[in-house]
Amino acid sequence: MLREDFSNIPELHLCEFKSSDANLGTVKYLEKVRLGQLSSRRYTSHLKTYLAASHVLSDVTLNQKEQVDCVQWYPADTGLFSTSSKDKLVKIWDPNHMKPVDQFNIDCYVLHHHMSPVASKHSLLSVAGDSGEVILCDLRSGSSTHRLQGHNGPVQITQWSPRNQHILVSGGNDHTVRMWDVRSSRAFFMALDMENSLPETNSRYKKKIKKIPKAHKSRVTSLCFTYDGLWLLSFSYYGDLRLWNSNTGEYMNVDYGETYTELKRTMRMAVSHCTYPDLVFVPSKSKILVYELLSGKLVNVLEGHFSAVLGVVYNPGSQNLYSFGYDRNFITWIPKKLLTSDLSNEEEEETPSCTGHTASCSTLPAGRQATQDAWSSDED
Repeated sequence: MLREDFSNIPELHLCEFKSSDANLGTVKYLEKVRLGQLSSRRYTSHLKTYLAASHVLSDVTLNQKEQVDCVQWYPADTGLFSTSSKDKLVKIWDPNHMKPVDQFNIDCYVLHHHMSPVASKHSLLSVAGDSGEVILCDLRSGSSTHRLQGHNGPVQITQWSPRNQHILVSGGNDHTVRMWDVRSSRAFFMALDMENSLPETNSRYKKKIKKIPKAHKSRVTSLCFTYDGLWLLSFSYYGDLRLWNSNTGEYMNVDYGETYTELKRTMRMAVSHCTYPDLVFVPSKSKILVYELLSGKLVNVLEGHFSAVLGVVYNPGSQNLYSFGYDRNFITWIPKKLLTSDLSNEEEEETPSCTGHTASCSTLPAGRQATQDAWSSDED
């Protein structure tokens, strides 16, 4: 099923796998993959979905005493990271020495900044300011290149597209979400419309749009692309989460149920990577709600913070989730381990026996017996 095709959404729940299936690591499924009866890619994506939808609170927390509004690693490597706050500065840091190596002095309060995850032809950093402008700063030259004007009021957040390095999206207090091509000197080429009217004047070939469509009924506090850039999620102060086709600007009208927020400031959402179906993690007061992206089904609720959650970050490598909030806690959420206790007798008989130098099956940790490497050896 193509990701763009919404006609088969009900079939997501008719698949052989479910996001709540804890037995994906059993010999039965692994044997199907080995025999070619089951696609390894599909198996891997469903396995990742189960892990991404099963986070629980870990025992790792970090107390934060100083407030920084936005932090981002340099997308190409971990040799730099950037921070911004309301001191009107965007700082570039060397993580090896934990000292700033450069900074941009902005003439307005900085509410958010972002660097493109796929840029190869530019090194622009976008800054959302309370002046109503999107300010583009060049990491190579160390100067501000130009400003994107159009918002009526403070710009709350900006996001670069992971599909096109020149496409930038911004959301502001004027209830609008606008898309820009930074190569063009003209104004934004598209404004998302919650009424889905999509008039002809929204065309990128028109110089002006007579009436700017609204994406939400209140200020836009969060934007997030899916990892492939096909979909864009937006969130507002009234707590409405909306899904958009990032290519056409069409509002997909997915019902995510009730979400709540106490934040007038920027909030950070996250989306899972290479899972099927994709999941979105949304802060809602002191909780984190986990939804299926295309169906809007609620699959998990994470509770651990004592006050409003400011943002979440998803790690596609470990599949850990990280959250931070007004309670000054930084919390790590880890996926549950796959269960093998429900194996049938037939499946248990198929489990490879432990021989030679391999550790005894009875001594293996729970959740690893079915997938233990039988070729491991301690002869080294």
